[in-house]
Amino acid sequence: MQAQLRRFRRSLLLTSAVMMFVMPFGLLAADHVVSPADLRSELAASAQARQQNLATLRSLLASEPGRKALAAAHVDPAKVDKALPMLSDQELSRLAATATQAQKDFAAGSLSLTNEQLTIIIVGVLLIIIVAIIAT
Repeated sequence: MQAQLRRFRRSLLLTSAVMMFVMPFGLLAADHVVSPADLRSELAASAQARQQNLATLRSLLASEPGRKALAAAHVDPAKVDKALPMLSDQELSRLAATATQAQKDFAAGSLSLTNEQLTIIIVGVLLIIIVAIIAT
């Protein structure tokens, strides 16, 4: 029994030693698929897009129709401003795209939105923000 255990230990030690010398060192310290510089630039672009989306939504809510919509919905603008950063990147992106498109359509005259319709759009955006915050 002792002899078998010794042989097993020797073979395990020999196999380990062979594997250390046979295994290419490149596998032990393989390069990453994404370089750190690419990762940093992607994170910076994501942070910049998030800040731009926040600015878009804040400008919509700070506009005259936005303030009127907040007042009509009896919502505190400070609370909404504090709640915006709690939204996910996807939610912010979707809301900012909707707000941007509505502003472009309104500015281009392709939509003849009344103040009431614009108020309804802004209240809808507020409801989406509130639901998203409650869901998280």
